[in-house]
Amino acid sequence: MPRFGTVSPWSSKATDIAHVCGLGTVTRIERGVAYFIVSSQPLSKAEHAQVAAVIHDRMTESVLDSIDAAAGLFAHHSPQPLAIVPVLAQGRAALERANAELGSRCPMTRSITWSPRLPASCGAIRATSSS
Repeated sequence: MPRFGTVSPWSSKATDIAHVCGLGTVTRIERGVAYFIVSSQPLSKAEHAQVAAVIHDRMTESVLDSIDAAAGLFAHHSPQPLAIVPVLAQGRAALERANAELGSRCPMTRSITWSPRLPASCGAIRATSSS
């Protein structure tokens, strides 16, 4: 599945095509791939992580534990406020602290990306909801 909090390019185009075809009530079309892993015993968390690592691109996709979890892809969430993280002044410790603090504010996984709109001297990054 695409990462939560994003709309994939495929989705945008498919939704546009649906609208051109007269399906104006369609608000979003998305696609995903389902892998069903068969094992003689349930996978441990570590084994699950190993499988997930090779079946998806963590930069653009999410791995879900059930088909029902895919409904979250269509959920709407309020934007989170901009967070300033003093990367240049505090380095990796600032990123680790931001990851712990900002990640706990939202049940969704969060990603931290560089924000070019703020002066580089601020060492600012923008926290955005992902997957």
